[in-house]
Amino acid sequence: MPRAPALAEQFDQPEAEPTPVDAIDIIVAPPDEIATLRATIATMAARIAELEPKPEEAWPALKVVAFNTAMVGETLRDWCKRGLVTARREGVHWYVDESSVVARQRRQGHRK
Repeated sequence: MPRAPALAEQFDQPEAEPTPVDAIDIIVAPPDEIATLRATIATMAARIAELEPKPEEAWPALKVVAFNTAMVGETLRDWCKRGLVTARREGVHWYVDESSVVARQRRQGHRK
């Protein structure tokens, strides 16, 4: 039965010579293929930009919108909770899209 090489014997073996690489050996894609790939990348980047969420405008606080639209703050807060107007909650504060409040008031006949 052959004996297993000792640990020192395993690491004392000379390393193989690295294979030289010539510039000719490097594969280069044809220019028309590179142009096609660049066009594909540009198309994909445009599509990703389309799908990314747009940054929200700085919406005013609920109390500011309530004052500007002549509403009671609690009513507007209720609308926000029920999803009747466009708003977002950050912690305990509500930020409201004033145009959605005005549009809802118009639909209900409170504004002209």
